[in-house]
Parts: sequence; C-alpha cells; structure tokens
Amino acid sequence: FLSQLFDRCGFQFNDPIPGYGTRPFMADNDAVLEGLAAARRAFKKAEKNVPDDSGLDTAIVVDYRERFYFDAHSATRPGYALYDLAPIYLYRSGTDFDVLSVDDYLATKKRYAKVVAFNLFHTPEEKAVALRKKLAADRSRAVQIVVPGYPAADLGKDCERLDTIPVTGEAWAKVFRTLGTHLYTAPGNCFRRNGDLLMFCTGEAGRYSITLPEADRGKSWVELLGDANGRPVKGPVLEFESDGPRTWFFMSKR
Repeated sequence: FLSQLFDRCGFQFNDPIPGYGTRPFMADNDAVLEGLAAARRAFKKAEKNVPDDSGLDTAIVVDYRERFYFDAHSATRPGYALYDLAPIYLYRSGTDFDVLSVDDYLATKKRYAKVVAFNLFHTPEEKAVALRKKLAADRSRAVQIVVPGYPAADLGKDCERLDTIPVTGEAWAKVFRTLGTHLYTAPGNCFRRNGDLLMFCTGEAGRYSITLPEADRGKSWVELLGDANGRPVKGPVLEFESDGPRTWFFMSKR
C-alpha cells in the first residue's frame, strides 16, 4: 500500500508461484487487515511529504519496445533472465533509483550522475546519438547491460558494457558499486526512497540497518509503522530488528 508514495502504484497480494491460486482469501485475515490499517495511517501522515523529485541520482533506462524481441517464458533464453528475474532482484539491491523509459530519459532536464542502460538493444541510431550526447552533456557515469549474440546500442566508449544479466541482489549491488551509487543496506531485502521517505521490507528474521549518505546524517527520522509514539531517531545508521516478515517506514523529521 505504501508503494504509492514511491511508485504511484501499490503491490498486488499474491502467493509464491508454487502456491498460486490455492488461497483465494489469503488477505482476509486479521494480521493482513491490521497491517493495511497501519499502512493507511502512515500514508496519511506522509502523503504531504511526497516530493516532486525523488532526489535520487541514479537512473535505470528501459525501452518497453524491446520486450517484443524476446521470449520471456523460456528459461533457456535471455528474455527470461532479463524480464522475469532481473527486475525482481533489482529491487533487492540495497539501494534505490529512478526508472525511466528511454524517451522520458531523453526528455528530462534532470541530470543523473549514474545511469544503467537496462535493455537498449535495437535502438535506432538517431536515438543512440541523442543518448550519447545526453550522457556526455550530463557527465554521467554509465553502464550498459548487453546480451552476447544480440545487438546493442552504441552509447559511446565511456559507457562500460556488462555481458552478464544481474539476477541476484548482490549482482545488482555490484553494478551499483561500479557506478558509485550509495548502497543504503545489504542486498537481499527491499529498500525504497523518495525524498525524505524511506521504506525497508524484509521477509526474514534478523538484525538490519540503513546507512544514510553524508547529506542526510544531520537529519532526524520518525518510524511511522512500528513506533506508535513516533520517537525521532538519528543516523548515520538506522538499526532495527525483525522477528519475521516486516516493513519499516521512515520519514525525516525536520
């Protein structure tokens, strides 16, 4: 529910694939309904703090038209890794980013210091020229994911090419380390950021932490889901412990 504050859309309740369709009323229980009620209360407190710009400096650039070139339902073809696995683990990389279509990226006036060209394969030359110009003008550090045996847009000699599709959180974290993107937490769990809103989701018990970048280290943060008193906490490291699946939702307290 709180994903609306980050992506302007929400998560769909769904069982893991092996159990898909076996529990049609799985969301109709007290724990889920109480969680939704808490999320709605947190949403109301935070919705006025949603910024016009995320403040993130890393862009994932995608071309939706490329999806038609690959068979994503065959585990033996690159489309399965590219469109089924890689996007899932992208959100478990330990950092956050803006996702833009190639057209929106070329149109935006925002400068992204780091860019991942996710699936720019059959890109027309005139669009590749525009991409090279924008990357150069913005002085962006760029990485391009390529698939051996498939075409790839020429994004210039300064764009590093990776010929391995990242299909784990750690593999994506390695891509972001290459770019110099700040990693907020260890890969494996879901972290989101939009301005002064942070969200961390885990499915396992353990002790976790969020390490804030230098620019945020003087701020105080309030956890809006688990702490009913809204007690402020300060960085540079936000630490918390979970006894199982749980979400933390922080808002900067100015």
